[in-house]
Order: sequence, then C-alpha cells, then structure tokens
Amino acid sequence: MTYADFRAARDALGLTVTQMATMLGVDPVHVRRMQRADFLPSHRAVTPTTLRLMQAYLDGYRPKDWPTRK
Repeated sequence: MTYADFRAARDALGLTVTQMATMLGVDPVHVRRMQRADFLPSHRAVTPTTLRLMQAYLDGYRPKDWPTRK
C-alpha cells in the first residue's frame, strides 16, 4: 500500500487522522507520516499489521468502538 493508497483508504472510510490513529492503536503523528510521500525523510511505511487492519476496515469490518460521525 502506497502512501497515496493509505490516504485514499482513510478518506474512503470517512475517518479523520485522529480517528484512524485510534483505530490502529498508534499516534496521529504516525498516521500523518504514513500519508506522506515516500521520498520525504519523515515518511513511515505502512506495516503489514496496519495493512491487514485497513483491508478489514475496507471490507466492512467495524469494531464496537468504531467512530461515528456527529
């Protein structure tokens, strides 16, 4: 998953950076870094665990603590 794919997936799920970080169990800064272009020094690759979670969310899985829009 590229940084652009990650951003597109987060957008498709309708989650903010903070909400996505909560669902992945990471700091919002980490999510922002995964969304940065891979040629930037602060970029972080999407880990295999994060990739599996993102795919489950895109496939429709929603844990009980899934954020709701207000």
